[in-house]
Amino acid sequence: MKLKQQGYTLVELLLVLTIISVVSSVTLISLNSTYSSYERNIFLSQLENDLYYAQQLAISNGAHAVFYFNSERSCYGIRQNNQIVYEQPINIDVTFERGSLGFTDVRFLSNGNISKAGTLFMYVGSQRYVIVFHIGKGRFYIEEK
Repeated sequence: MKLKQQGYTLVELLLVLTIISVVSSVTLISLNSTYSSYERNIFLSQLENDLYYAQQLAISNGAHAVFYFNSERSCYGIRQNNQIVYEQPINIDVTFERGSLGFTDVRFLSNGNISKAGTLFMYVGSQRYVIVFHIGKGRFYIEEK
């Protein structure tokens, strides 16, 4: 009586495992770049919302609100009446660079207007962005350069 054995050899199993590991490593590499762009977009959105918050804080309290950037401590925040009202840590690779505005020159007046028009530069990873503040009505935008 002859027994019929069915199954896979060790070589076949190793070949399948190698193919699966190669495919999964390629997927992880593509997900890493997607995740870093997602983090960058979240940071830019949060920064924009926090700038609007500083403007609204100045209007609602009737006092100047200073939006500052601190690269050494890796954070930015809002000061009002020489007290820190809000501070946001930066969890990704961001560096700020002076443009025509300094790191503490972003000051919203009590009517919501910015005290001085100008630009600030920032690098998020390898991408360069410029934050442009227009005079009057506190308008600004963030643009990729």
